[in-house]
Amino acid sequence: MRNDLNNLNIYMDSSFVKFQPTLDYYDSIWVQINEHRIDKAFVDTNSFHLINSLYFSYDNSRFESFKSSGYLRLIENPILLQNITHLYTVEFPSQVESDNIIFGERQRDFNTNIISKVRLDFSGKIYISEILNNPEMKNRIFFYSSGFHENKRHKKELLQLVEQVKNEINKELKTRFNYEVKSEKEKI
Repeated sequence: MRNDLNNLNIYMDSSFVKFQPTLDYYDSIWVQINEHRIDKAFVDTNSFHLINSLYFSYDNSRFESFKSSGYLRLIENPILLQNITHLYTVEFPSQVESDNIIFGERQRDFNTNIISKVRLDFSGKIYISEILNNPEMKNRIFFYSSGFHENKRHKKELLQLVEQVKNEINKELKTRFNYEVKSEKEKI
């Protein structure tokens, strides 16, 4: 499970990098709307960000296998057991649900309220600049920008919990089995 948590760290760090341009796009549009200076070329050329999504996913197969085989009982440290179980049964599923809500709602909103009001061309460019001055659209941009930043904050908090659990696992391995886990930097 410790290796799975390491892989989750790598995945989430990569996700932050991949989704940052979408956050930047929404932030930029919001600034442009507020300054009444919409850069139509930028907004329309990068309009694919309006539907860009990056859902949280995790591999719980090893945890589920460990749990169903009864091996969770081998974790004698009750705090460590509670923290591992909490990650896999509460925190990770909550993040999946959060992404499903925000990205799903945005997709439905886009399909229902935006795509029918704008021009499209064969390259996939969405001429969103044509409706950005609409108060309803301003509210959407603000709502999704804020929601994505909140979602990112929650994911960073989740990464802190993952790091705490990894440290607890490493400490338990060292204390109980005198097994020193090499840091990621030492492995390289």
